[in-house]
Amino acid sequence: MLPIQRMQITITNGDQKWLTGVNGLLNMSLRNFFPQQYNDGLIMSEVACEPIESCDRNQMCFKGFLSVWMAFTSKLVPSTASRILPKLQGSAEAAAKQCSGGADKTVCGVRWYQDTWDGKAGLEEQMSALSVFTANIMLQSTKGPVTSKTGGVSKSDPNAGTGQSSESDDPLSELPPITTKDRVGAWILTIIIGVTWIAMVLWVAWGH
Repeated sequence: MLPIQRMQITITNGDQKWLTGVNGLLNMSLRNFFPQQYNDGLIMSEVACEPIESCDRNQMCFKGFLSVWMAFTSKLVPSTASRILPKLQGSAEAAAKQCSGGADKTVCGVRWYQDTWDGKAGLEEQMSALSVFTANIMLQSTKGPVTSKTGGVSKSDPNAGTGQSSESDDPLSELPPITTKDRVGAWILTIIIGVTWIAMVLWVAWGH
């Protein structure tokens, strides 16, 4: 929901209704996923499963998703940055310590609030750690996303994928004209399909 709310703020030029929604969702996210017992609430945790070590593969990805969404939110809604930045920085530092497992000492675990590798390993753990590192890099950018009215230069091309340039005429105009043979062939195929369908219905209804 955070991505939807923040985009609505951008589209509506800061409508208070959407800002209230963003702040509410952000406050709830910070309260639920940054428990105070983990470095005074600066380290993210998947509280539904991490304490009892029951996270499935999907849940192991959630911290990564939340990290990037929070970073993106701070760019679209700058008033949230002061609350988001310390959380993501603290989480990245904790994740870096947790990424110390395996033979090469680079395997990431699940519980970032532990100073040493927790013995967990997998693609999802690596993805989440990479995401929180990436989120912090996103925060270093001085500019947020732009629109067509605030510096965006992308142009739409309604003919994309048709093999035509955006300046060309209707792409259908280059198709060969329909001839009498085409019409006759279409009628024959239609009759064959229609008769076959009727025969199948009759066979199902009365053939047994």
